[in-house]
Amino acid sequence: MGEKNILLRNVCIGAAAGFVLSMFHKPTREAVIEEARELGEKASYYYHNPSLLSEDLKSKLNDAKDMVQSVSEDLRFVNEKVNELKETTPVVIEAIKDAKERILSSKSD
Repeated sequence: MGEKNILLRNVCIGAAAGFVLSMFHKPTREAVIEEARELGEKASYYYHNPSLLSEDLKSKLNDAKDMVQSVSEDLRFVNEKVNELKETTPVVIEAIKDAKERILSSKSD
């Protein structure tokens, strides 16, 4: 009972070790520095223009809502087509079996 779960601690240690090892790779290090600089510039921009941050967030939220709506409509369409296939497939299979029997019976005659 006294043993603690060390998974989270070891995962964090592994992530930190991976980060340090990745920083030895010069292109990766330069890309991280560049992205951190850009992030700092954006943070400064939004700090001085908080109303723009609100507008940008609303715009991104609306984009996300539109995307969810579009995916929902696509899924509804696919579901309708699957249901149509479920209804028509047995009829088609029966028609194929009838055609096969007619062909086989006409050959045997």
